[in-house]
Amino acid sequence: MKKIKNSSILPILLLCSCSLYTQKQDTSEQTYMNNYNQNGMIAISESLPTIKSDLSPQIVTFLAADNKIDGNWLLVDTRRRTLSIKNGDTTLDTIAIQGNMGVRPGMYSVFYKEESPLWYATDNYYYSRNMTPPEQFSKERYVKGALGNFAIFLSENIAIHDSKISTFDVQGLRIDSNDIKKVYSSLKSGALVRVY
Repeated sequence: MKKIKNSSILPILLLCSCSLYTQKQDTSEQTYMNNYNQNGMIAISESLPTIKSDLSPQIVTFLAADNKIDGNWLLVDTRRRTLSIKNGDTTLDTIAIQGNMGVRPGMYSVFYKEESPLWYATDNYYYSRNMTPPEQFSKERYVKGALGNFAIFLSENIAIHDSKISTFDVQGLRIDSNDIKKVYSSLKSGALVRVY
């Protein structure tokens, strides 16, 4: 038996599939219907749609990049429980973390900073204390002092703070009150925070 080349398989399949359909015209409604036919005739009842795309093709390139970070940023080591204030590659200060709850490894940025921050109590906070939670975003849900004197938010719910409260409800990285001032004053909004 001879081997069939790959380039000759496609026309054979096309020819076989074409013999299954033909054109049948309904004279009363002038519509076309597909039907089996043994003579192999193909009929296209309408024109094929044109495809237009306003999207330019996406091209992936690999360029050499300088990984140097400008300005101050934070490096958080969850295993050693330290937080390092860095400027580029230089370590300015290393601070002990007192609490590390709810911050997963990854790249963050300073979402916003707040002095005398308010903490938003979630439904779980009330349910765990057998209390009925107030309406969403009511004033009763905002608690002063739960995050301490300063907070550096990595998201709406996760912050670096100096709270005296050690509970799962107040998530984030808790550091000493003297250290939070250093971190707060050294970082700008949008600064990189790398957690590993």
